Amino acid sequence: MGGVGAAATNSDDRYTFEKVSVWWDLETFKVPNDVDPCHVSANVHSELIRMNYHGSVSFFCYADVNNLPDSVAIALQSTGVHITHVPVADDKDVISKRILVDMMLWAKDNPAPASYLLISGGHDFSYGIYRLRLMNYNILLATQPQNVSLSLLVATKKLWVWTRLAAGGPSLSDEEYEQLLSEMQAKENSEK
Repeated sequence: MGGVGAAATNSDDRYTFEKVSVWWDLETFKVPNDVDPCHVSANVHSELIRMNYHGSVSFFCYADVNNLPDSVAIALQSTGVHITHVPVADDKDVISKRILVDMMLWAKDNPAPASYLLISGGHDFSYGIYRLRLMNYNILLATQPQNVSLSLLVATKKLWVWTRLAAGGPSLSDEEYEQLLSEMQAKENSEK
């Protein structure tokens, strides 16, 4: 794996000035209570710059807007976050499916090298992310470590805890990543 870490540099310079697309499951990964929604995109962008990603950044956010407070929607949209309404009803997986399709369509119009920052963690993304990585896209992930799938985790170059990234905080250190990976592998082995 070797790429996840706290060093404030992008370990692969070919992505430094290329586009970054942010794909955010807002239904599951809400704006943390201690973070002003007006600051989320700026915080994420600042952290990307700190990590040596200087290309243009596009934010694509997915949620059932009926479940989203107006103040949050207005704050996010005022900072350039594009919100796509996805009615969830009884199927929360519909957002993951919609994001995945849109990510693949984005790749068609934006050839590698480019970066994807996925703010999610579900198993639904594993194969799609793996395919994007094979197509030479740089994969970044913000998630809640207790909920991330192992296959998604190993496909990423940089890993953040979502609440930390939303506040502008750093990615996991190499030690934190290795510990998380070991714990997840042990858990997966014990379930077999």
